[in-house]
Amino acid sequence: MTFRSSPGRRPKPEDVFDLKCCRGCRQQYETPEHVLLQCLHVPEIVDLRHRFLSSVNIDPNLERSESHCFELLKSLLFSWDWIACTASFVNDVLKVWKDGNNIEREGEDSDEERE
Repeated sequence: MTFRSSPGRRPKPEDVFDLKCCRGCRQQYETPEHVLLQCLHVPEIVDLRHRFLSSVNIDPNLERSESHCFELLKSLLFSWDWIACTASFVNDVLKVWKDGNNIEREGEDSDEERE
């Protein structure tokens, strides 16, 4: 499991926040859209995000709500014009995220094995 919460996850009364919160900032639910488009805790991800959003003509400095990030991520993933660069961005972020949180990269060679 890469993320603690599913996309679009909103708080529910029965949730145990410590089990769902972002391992980076510990302030929001750890959803794909939060890690990819909102969390400011990992500088390398913030830099990847800034470069990616700039490349697709989206203001990287604009503060976005959780619901806006969810819709933005969906639109980027389902756009034929942006799918290749979005996939590359997601892949790069997931490598950083998994390495920083000691999450095994299943089904992929490590960077060292490829060299």
